[in-house]
Amino acid sequence: MNIETTSILDVAALAHRVARLEAEREIQRLLVRYAESLDYGANERWAQCFAPDGRFVVLMRGEPMFTHTGTMALSDFAAQHSHAPDVYHKHFVSIPR
Repeated sequence: MNIETTSILDVAALAHRVARLEAEREIQRLLVRYAESLDYGANERWAQCFAPDGRFVVLMRGEPMFTHTGTMALSDFAAQHSHAPDVYHKHFVSIPR
């Protein structure tokens, strides 16, 4: 390998690492947007945290309690969920691994 080839490989490796960091940061932003939008009644914004055919499943002791699938059903679920200022509760998002 010559210096030029090594430099190209270094740049490619760096570009890959930066892309991974950017993707991880976007996932962290999504987690925050998910929590904040549900807590404050931004129903459509919460539903948009999912893919258009996304599914939200709530389990109790491993058994399904309810499932909502698709943007409209997710937005409708969020609309009936308690949120500020009626009820103050917060979803806590910690640092993901």
